[in-house]
Amino acid sequence: GPTPRHTTLADAPPPSQDAEPPAAGTAPAASHRPAPLITQAALLLSIFLGGWIAAVTAGRFQLRFDMGAGFRQIVTASPTTMIAVLFVGGVLVGFGTRLAGGCSSGHGLSGCGRLRPVSLVATAVFFGTAVLVSFLLWKVI
Repeated sequence: GPTPRHTTLADAPPPSQDAEPPAAGTAPAASHRPAPLITQAALLLSIFLGGWIAAVTAGRFQLRFDMGAGFRQIVTASPTTMIAVLFVGGVLVGFGTRLAGGCSSGHGLSGCGRLRPVSLVATAVFFGTAVLVSFLLWKVI
């Protein structure tokens, strides 16, 4: 049968200086497991709670059910249509973030800082799209 290959120190990849080696029997650090549900729920609750605390302490908390006069003039004044448009927009943002492998901030700050080709391309697409949309909106508004 085939003989087992013995790895020498010269064959091993250089050690990473910012990560500890994985413990015996554990998955490598590159495994992509989703965060536990309780962690995701805590993050979501913290976002809402933090925003509410900031608004209340600044004296700017105001419960509103519309997006303001600009949204009513440009998009719609119908509350039902507004909710549908915002919902579809949120789904599209989530889909785009998943499709792009992260958000624009993550790619732009972390990925480009590490010169990751995917992040460089994604950031270029994000900025190009933003410029295009801003020119289109400038003509509409």
